[in-house]
Amino acid sequence: MAMTGDPEMLLEATKTALQQEDYQGAIAHLEILCQTENISIAKQQTQPATSSSNIKYLLSLCRLLAQSSNLQIEELREFLSRRAEETMKLGAEGAILATSHQSPATFLQFKQAPRAQRWQPLPTINLIPFWLLQCGSAIALFWSIQQLIELAMGLTNDLLVKLPYLEPFQPFYHDHTTKIVFVLVLLLALSPWLIDGLLRWWYGLQHLSLETLEISSPEASRLLQRSCRQHHYRLPQLRVLPTAVPLIFTYGNLRRTTRIVVSQGLLEQLADDEIAAIYATQLGQIANWDFIVLSLFLLVTQLPYITYSQLSQWGNKISNKTLQAFIAIAANFAYGLWLLLRLPAFWLSQLRIYYSDRHAAELTGNPNALSRAILKIARGVAQDIQQQGHTSWLLEGWDLLTIISYKQAIALSNLHSLPELEVALAWDCTNPLRYWLSINQAHPSMGDRLQRLNQIAHFWRLDTELNLRMSRESGVGSRWGTRGTRGTPRPKGVGIRGTRGTPRPKGVGIRGTRGTPRPKGVGIRGTRGTRKLEENDRAPHPTPFFLHDSLLLQVSPYLGVLLGAAFSSFMWLIGWLGGYWLGNPYLAWMWGDWWIVRGSLAIGLSLGIFLRLNALFPETKSTSLLNRPNLAELLSNPDLLPVVPQPLRLQGKLLGRRGIGNWFGQDLLLHLPTGLVKLHHASWLGPLGCLLLRPSTDPTDLIGRHVILTGWFRRGATAWIDIEILRTQAGKTSTSSHQGWSIALAIAATIWGVYVIVKGGSY
Repeated sequence: MAMTGDPEMLLEATKTALQQEDYQGAIAHLEILCQTENISIAKQQTQPATSSSNIKYLLSLCRLLAQSSNLQIEELREFLSRRAEETMKLGAEGAILATSHQSPATFLQFKQAPRAQRWQPLPTINLIPFWLLQCGSAIALFWSIQQLIELAMGLTNDLLVKLPYLEPFQPFYHDHTTKIVFVLVLLLALSPWLIDGLLRWWYGLQHLSLETLEISSPEASRLLQRSCRQHHYRLPQLRVLPTAVPLIFTYGNLRRTTRIVVSQGLLEQLADDEIAAIYATQLGQIANWDFIVLSLFLLVTQLPYITYSQLSQWGNKISNKTLQAFIAIAANFAYGLWLLLRLPAFWLSQLRIYYSDRHAAELTGNPNALSRAILKIARGVAQDIQQQGHTSWLLEGWDLLTIISYKQAIALSNLHSLPELEVALAWDCTNPLRYWLSINQAHPSMGDRLQRLNQIAHFWRLDTELNLRMSRESGVGSRWGTRGTRGTPRPKGVGIRGTRGTPRPKGVGIRGTRGTPRPKGVGIRGTRGTRKLEENDRAPHPTPFFLHDSLLLQVSPYLGVLLGAAFSSFMWLIGWLGGYWLGNPYLAWMWGDWWIVRGSLAIGLSLGIFLRLNALFPETKSTSLLNRPNLAELLSNPDLLPVVPQPLRLQGKLLGRRGIGNWFGQDLLLHLPTGLVKLHHASWLGPLGCLLLRPSTDPTDLIGRHVILTGWFRRGATAWIDIEILRTQAGKTSTSSHQGWSIALAIAATIWGVYVIVKGGSY
């Protein structure tokens, strides 16, 4: 309700409303002021109110007041004039903002590629390395927990020693290895029931009968019963989550205690054969036993994640700013701990998906249905994020078990046709660094995964849902490898090509066969008597990729560390020669001095960061700035690396979690007319600055508003934009300091490196 009374109070209320971008409130105050001053006004016509029209109307009221009263309104007029100039400057950009929240009208139209009616079994694979990886991941989890606990106890006792009147807590000096092992074994033994409780308490987990499943997918019901009968183990317990986002995952500690959880959204959004293919992937995880270790990882990581989510929601309701700040620090610390504890599971999590996809294809004879299901799930996840306006706790917290990553779904939301998908996924199939850039991801790249399903379809002489480019030959190998790459191994038998020691059906178009027909454009290299590669499948022969400037810049921090190691080795050599051969005590100290190594590594890291700084953050000038580019076109370049960004300017609606749960900027999204894109925010002091140096206008303050973004688009395992400036149509701005954080990190590494070299053992 508009206030009445003193004209000065009305002017002050108008200014306050304008600062809050409440134009309707400001208009109401000025109209009352005009009535108080007996000034007749023409009411604003009823029409869709925009910032521009509201500001023009407010300026007209100010002119009337200036002409017909003695009120001092110059400050108000100047403020409105500046706001009008900013609005005009945004001009055409602002016109798009009103429609940027709308979802695109086009959706994927699949080819409905067929399934195999009768199919040959795939080559047998050796699962022993995979089982060893599971054991190694469990050991890595134990070691990570042990180191974190010892670090926390050591820092606590060091602090207690330095404080007056306090003594260190003696049990913190004891060895807690046995206790940690006992707790982990206990968690594993109780994991099925504990995870049941978590899902039932937080997300409403319900029982799912085979009869109910058969309504959505008769094939899935038959598949579960047939597979369990053939392999002589109990039917997994089926569960359903009453949520619209399509999800499926498996957990347990034995085959007889296994649970397969599916969401209602998946049952509604997928077709019969697609649901069966998705359930078959979960049967693959049960057959390969990988669900056990990942269930333990999930339980361990849920403790810090639930702490983060609950503290975030509680802290947002607290009005005491000091208490809220402490809660925010605790919540985001728990989030950082969650990120650290997930790391040892990433390799296992990626590889188990390759094996489960392979198992599902062999079980159903329908790799194309699995490809369609994966893409439909990605679309459903992106739509759920758009509708909720943020990433749900379920999607992020349970990401380690899900069949695709929500980050992949965000990037794919900008692709609305199969040709766009095929071009954009070429990066996942051909970029020589695709595996190394995926090392910090819980899921394999989408394109590589779909390409392997295509290889299985080719093995059975089926048409494919997508025509993806084949891996190009390069001196830089991949972690799993493809035939033609060198330098790195891959697990035996994950793909089809390159398997050894197994019979092949006669005439099947495998790379390296002779005189066999193949579908046009399949692109099988090495065949004889067959058609040459299509132009878009032919591997180019430019300068070797490992000599490209972009690759050298991408790995320059690591090269700097290697350079530091080489320098410290050289100093050791000088110390050895000077001390033992020449007897010079002024040189002998360098031999075996580990402080030289530590300092040299830090200085080398800083040099590598400085070398790529200009390449990482080119100037966002109008000449190089892309204005409202099509993200599908940016995603189509298969040679992009994160170190080769594209400066751009976009308009859309800012989405993400509100409040203290997003102080790191971990859930910032821009909703465009074409889809979603992930945003990265940084303080000049990194994560510490995000917690302790809160700016006057933080990106989270703009969530829910239409904004204009200037930043750098990057393509790695996923696509994202590093924020430079976020600006609302009303002129409110928020900045990020990615360059400042890189510079601060490099300077800190240099100072620390020099310090430890100078101080040596006295440090």
